[in-house]
Amino acid sequence: MSKKLFVWFVEWFVRWWAVKSVSLYDAYDVRKKMDLTVAVTYTSLPSKLVDATLANLKGAIEFKLAFPETQIAFCCCESDGYPSTGAGEAEYSFKTAILGVYGITPIVGRHIGNTIDEVMCLKEVFDNRNFRPARITICTGQLHSPSALLVWQMLFPSAEILVSTISYKYEIQPDHPVADQRTLARWIWSNIKRQAALRVCWMVWKVHRKSGLRLLGLLRKIKHKPART
Repeated sequence: MSKKLFVWFVEWFVRWWAVKSVSLYDAYDVRKKMDLTVAVTYTSLPSKLVDATLANLKGAIEFKLAFPETQIAFCCCESDGYPSTGAGEAEYSFKTAILGVYGITPIVGRHIGNTIDEVMCLKEVFDNRNFRPARITICTGQLHSPSALLVWQMLFPSAEILVSTISYKYEIQPDHPVADQRTLARWIWSNIKRQAALRVCWMVWKVHRKSGLRLLGLLRKIKHKPART
């Protein structure tokens, strides 16, 4: 496949695949509050946030500034060697420093290993706080957006879930600590596989919710392979 044809295919695929992104204007509804905005993690490097993690955080801040009542929530990647030792602590430090400039105190979950783990972890935090968000915006990448939406819909079935996407180009980074996110082809394939597995969970969940959530719990344990430095 020629480079020009591959670029055309990717642009077509992303338009077909990605969840429609909500703008600040679209999200505004005088009758409804924006209870929660989630900045999805794409992990971190020891010296800085990876591009997608930073872009998602900036998107969440924009929603916070537009909707002062919204709570910003996030999790950080693990620190015990996945994707790299100390990455989770570095991510937490970078994020809280950026949010501190705006005087924002976030809701922070524990360190997580994948998207499903991220949502389940935040749900545990919300349940412990007796926080029941009715309207939620998820800030994530275009290729990741269908999976994120599906998991949030399963775990928060009563909430209105909106998705604000960043370009898929942020999701790929040559020095990304996760191997699948170093090349576009591998990241596309990774998202297709994840979405296929989540669709099975979704179908089971529609028939029997406890069984669907049990299956989702099994997928929670699967992690991407860390990249070799």
